[in-house]
Amino acid sequence: LPGLNRTVQVNRAAKDKFIKAFNYIKNGTATINGKEVSLLSLIKTMDGTFVSRHVNWNPANGLSNHSWGTAIDINASTHFGYVSPGDSDDPNLILWEKAFKPAGFSWGNSYSDSMHFELLD
Repeated sequence: LPGLNRTVQVNRAAKDKFIKAFNYIKNGTATINGKEVSLLSLIKTMDGTFVSRHVNWNPANGLSNHSWGTAIDINASTHFGYVSPGDSDDPNLILWEKAFKPAGFSWGNSYSDSMHFELLD
């Protein structure tokens, strides 16, 4: 992943969109509390891409998009829940708006999983 200088396992068909999102992150900035910061500095942890599992690790649920290598979790320890759209300084909201959304990802915030970004196409 550009900027993180890390290789991760993703679906071959999703590779270009992951690279696109992380190029936005590598090269982008945001203003937080009046200070310009790099988007890369907003990523404290990259918590997984390909993991074969069910949604919420519950076998009663269908397979997670992580099972197909089309999802990534970012800043999991601080983003297991919902982020208010009014919290404009939230790192994952900023990453969503400036990198993942333009690269074609959806965001798990609507179902209280704000660490989760995934490709649906």
